[in-house]
Amino acid sequence: MKRTRRAAVVVLACAAAVMLAGCSFGYRADDRYPYDIAVENGYAGTEGEWLSSQETPGTVYRRLYEEAVADGSFTGTYFEFLQGIAPDADATPYIQRAMLSVVSIAARFRSGTSVVSSLGAGVIYSMDKTAGDAYILTNYHVLYLSSAHALSEDITVRLYGYESAEDAISATYYGGIMDLDLAILRVKGSELLKTSDARAADIGADSSAVAGEAVYAIGNPLNKSIAVTAGVVSREEEVANVTAADDTRTIPLPEIRIDAALNHGNSGGGLFNSVGELIGIVNARDHNDDVEGFGYAIPIELAAAFAENDIANEGRPSLLDDGVKIEVVDSKGVYDETLGRVHISQKVCVADYSAGALGYLGIRQGDTLISGYVVRGGATLSETQFTHACAWEAFRFKVRLGDELHLVVSRGGDTVHLSKTLNSATYFTTDLQRS
Repeated sequence: MKRTRRAAVVVLACAAAVMLAGCSFGYRADDRYPYDIAVENGYAGTEGEWLSSQETPGTVYRRLYEEAVADGSFTGTYFEFLQGIAPDADATPYIQRAMLSVVSIAARFRSGTSVVSSLGAGVIYSMDKTAGDAYILTNYHVLYLSSAHALSEDITVRLYGYESAEDAISATYYGGIMDLDLAILRVKGSELLKTSDARAADIGADSSAVAGEAVYAIGNPLNKSIAVTAGVVSREEEVANVTAADDTRTIPLPEIRIDAALNHGNSGGGLFNSVGELIGIVNARDHNDDVEGFGYAIPIELAAAFAENDIANEGRPSLLDDGVKIEVVDSKGVYDETLGRVHISQKVCVADYSAGALGYLGIRQGDTLISGYVVRGGATLSETQFTHACAWEAFRFKVRLGDELHLVVSRGGDTVHLSKTLNSATYFTTDLQRS
């Protein structure tokens, strides 16, 4: 752990002065797996089906499914079975599938004659399986060594289940933002990625975390390979002061607070809901000895907006340079009885503005941000409601050069519509603490 929080929040990259080496017992193992033998003996199903046939179902729902298939009353998949009887009853198959989207990361740095490794995790955000290409979302601090003031140029990732040294896949830093603690790695032409069961994560909806819901953190704790811890969402959003990757300052970040156990190496891993959707990127925990169960994840709303921006701009994330300072001036709890859902609704206002894009747009101090959308290539993209501060930060990453920006604000009791075509690069910034 680097810093305390509340006091401060601590980032989770795990540094080790030695490199781990694979065991060697002086012989070459047989290339076949037990499944290969089963095929030789006449088994005609897939490897996944064979492995499932060797295990005893671990939950009552799985046993019911097996019985229903055996007596012919059901012919679909287990996922379809669960959706029919109890959609959220058993998270196990969803989390098992989500584990295929998480990788362990080793970022190495040379320091004199020794090698220092930063160990963490990442989530496959998108991939081209045919080409063996992938973009992996992780934390900036996993890839950055503060003492060297540098990003790693020697990065490898390992897929779930592939733990040996020869299974390491070379990756390169693609783009990132220190002040968001987010970064993208790129893998190109990996033969292992082509043939493995690795998959891109299923991305959850914006603002999908709900206080009290079950969540699962999947990462690389203590560099002991991909593993799962479970907990609940304690708060769906709060601002935490997180130590920056350069160890010189703290940065305020919107975070989902969870009580799942987090350890060194969980950084950059995924926070998933009970149906295996990625809802956050784990990045911090409270390191106060008097506090338990204070872990944090960057909401997918912001992380996905950054990832899409970074990929679209070829590793140079470009943020709408709004020229405004916003603040939450009020909030309230709103209960939806039909869904049994409590929403925290925030009032997000303009505290100050300068000659950025929104200054030219006609924004004014005291305006309450209501909603916004962009028109791109003649098509109107979905509208964002600014019901919380993170929604505004994510929206800024969704705007591109050439877009027609539309905002609705409340000003002195009146609804004001603002619009402008962003046809100049001066409305955007790439000065985002990239190191």
